[in-house]
Amino acid sequence: MTPTHLKSEKPNPLDSLKNGDKVMFRLEKHKKLVGGPETDMYIPFADNPAKEVGFVTRFVPDVSPTQPTKPTDNVKAMCDSGRLSPELHKQYCEAATDTKK
Repeated sequence: MTPTHLKSEKPNPLDSLKNGDKVMFRLEKHKKLVGGPETDMYIPFADNPAKEVGFVTRFVPDVSPTQPTKPTDNVKAMCDSGRLSPELHKQYCEAATDTKK
């Protein structure tokens, strides 16, 4: 994606990057009074590593973590819980294991 600037800015080390270029940076977390924590990224210039430019950053994962599926078989859950009477346990739980064999 080509950077778009709404107004003229100072030189930016990210403007000269191409796909696949590696970048070193440092992060600083700041606690703000309003709005919660903020993370700043500082990137040094390639021609003068003592000089760097700062950005406010936000990290978002590429893939959202998968949520474990909740069990939908409440008969199995009740059999495993031990809350059924012996008659009901024999009727539902032992019959279910006999059909699986």
